[in-house]
Amino acid sequence: RKKPEAAPEATAWGIAGLSDDEAALLHFCETPRTRKELAEYLGLDSVSYAIKRHIMPVVERGLLRMELPDTPKSPRQRFVRVP
Repeated sequence: RKKPEAAPEATAWGIAGLSDDEAALLHFCETPRTRKELAEYLGLDSVSYAIKRHIMPVVERGLLRMELPDTPKSPRQRFVRVP
């Protein structure tokens, strides 16, 4: 698995418990991203594993949001960083 590059401003966000991978993910998600784009970015073949293990915990912490929260598995679903 390739390691995402850390976002340079990640430490400036001052979010407690934010790993380098999570900071890089938030930086990547400044533009809305599909489930597949996120899995590819994380270097994972399984989209469902990427969402369950890496994306949803960040969503639950309120750092990412789903553009279609009522239909989480929609093919049009995008994830974007919470400002």
